Amino acid sequence: MVTLNSSLGKLITNHMRPDKPMPNPDAASSESRSPNTLSFLLLLVASCAAFFLGKGPAKEFTDGNQPTTIPSESEPNVEGRELAKTLCASCHLEPLPEVATRDRWAFEILPQAALHLGIEPFDPSQHPGGEEVVKADALTAKPAISQNDWRAVANHYLATAPDDHPYISGSDGALPKTTIFRPAPLNHPDSTRMSTVRIDPSAKVIYIGNADTPSLEVVSPAGQVLAARKMPGPILSIGIQPNGLLITIGRPERNNDLSEGALMFLGKPGTSAPGEQVLIPGLVRPAHLQLANLNTYSGSGFLIAEYGRYTGQLRWFAKTDSGVESHLLTDEPGINALAVSDLNGNGRSDVVAVQANGHQKILAFQRTSNGFTHRTLLQHHPAWNYTDVTVIDMNGDGLPDLVTSNGDDERLSAQDEPLVPFHGIRIQVATADGTYRESYTYHLNRARRVAAGDFDADGDIDIVAIGYSSNHRNTARHGAVYLENQGNLTFKPQELPLSGDARWHDLDIGDLDQDGDLDIALIAMHPGRRVPPALLAKWSESPVTAVFLINQTIP
Repeated sequence: MVTLNSSLGKLITNHMRPDKPMPNPDAASSESRSPNTLSFLLLLVASCAAFFLGKGPAKEFTDGNQPTTIPSESEPNVEGRELAKTLCASCHLEPLPEVATRDRWAFEILPQAALHLGIEPFDPSQHPGGEEVVKADALTAKPAISQNDWRAVANHYLATAPDDHPYISGSDGALPKTTIFRPAPLNHPDSTRMSTVRIDPSAKVIYIGNADTPSLEVVSPAGQVLAARKMPGPILSIGIQPNGLLITIGRPERNNDLSEGALMFLGKPGTSAPGEQVLIPGLVRPAHLQLANLNTYSGSGFLIAEYGRYTGQLRWFAKTDSGVESHLLTDEPGINALAVSDLNGNGRSDVVAVQANGHQKILAFQRTSNGFTHRTLLQHHPAWNYTDVTVIDMNGDGLPDLVTSNGDDERLSAQDEPLVPFHGIRIQVATADGTYRESYTYHLNRARRVAAGDFDADGDIDIVAIGYSSNHRNTARHGAVYLENQGNLTFKPQELPLSGDARWHDLDIGDLDQDGDLDIALIAMHPGRRVPPALLAKWSESPVTAVFLINQTIP
């Protein structure tokens, strides 16, 4: 990690409010700090220092209940604005300056954009898996625009971005606590980083990936570790089969493109399946595994999404009588969540994929006689940060709707970030023409995972979600919420038990105790740094790294 020198720090403060502290370099993720980033910042500050030192009187930014202050330009930066429209829209939707705070533009977004545009050279020796990035030609080596044009674009964003996001009405209020779940916490003093969780209703156990040991832990509904199996690396995703588990392993950290991941099979005790077998080596951070039979005339299969920092792909592996066939769905990076559903009612399962990174899309891959076609269902600006999707009929009209989450971008070490107005949970209702209409929104800062089902057994679909909030000073962080359906797509937000006791990282739902209602499993991944001492002490004294919420709706 590179520490900014004092002269650079003084220059950067010229574009920040006098009452707002300089961002601590340790608070930014490692992926936004490198020698390339430092040289870019020096160039950026040099080009902007005169502007910010000579900025005119302040003007108010009133897009929200709490106005902030931004510098006014003596002359509008028309050139930079027009260049941004053309340049940014060539790869993704154009981001308006207000989608991020000024310091995030300066320290994270613009340095990353400089790498992608070839303004800053990529040094493979400074990035885990850098040679893979070069081999894949994932970053251009030739500048896409001139230095003067780049300065104009950077000036446009730094001059017009807000110091803070607008105030979010109701974000500081406490939620009522739901009473239908009984918590069974797993206290795990020797580990604070769990990587994934899956409920196995048939075996009445929960599988947890312990990223610190690393190991696969088999846990009872009461929170007791029944068994632990050492693994060659942290578990990123689990698929449950009758005779065993499909498991992807790799580094949990997003900032890598190392091809060290793998797909493994672990046979369940008492079956004839092999105990442990590596099926596919050499994967780049296989973040999501989804069991999927996309071929109605052959055997089962599975999808693997490789989600590196600059590289990645989505492939479907079909099991046939002659072996396993691999089908590439896309070689664009950023696929971080998957769902399978028949979207168009043709009797074939379609793949719904969440594409993060710069693209920020919800994609549908549909099987044809010649392979796959894909279309974009939803798309937003690059700061949207799509994280998850659930496909389910929310309004009872027979069409599969989309429940999405957006917000978390896996910056595990960031602290006291502002609450972002567009983070949250959304219901996108399907229409007869195949498009989607946003019908409900719930703000959840850095929303990470979402699941839906009839938790209270009243015949309609409810929602549970977790937000990986880093705004520790906000006492009502609402890290885990239950949205109880009140009818007509209105919901009563409630806090899940132990909501504020951890930074929740993953969730799963299923009938764990086989009593007819849906239970919930949550696991946490604590960053261990850039956390207020009082909160870190609380986590250390009561190390809740997992909790199982037993639904008591059906006795």
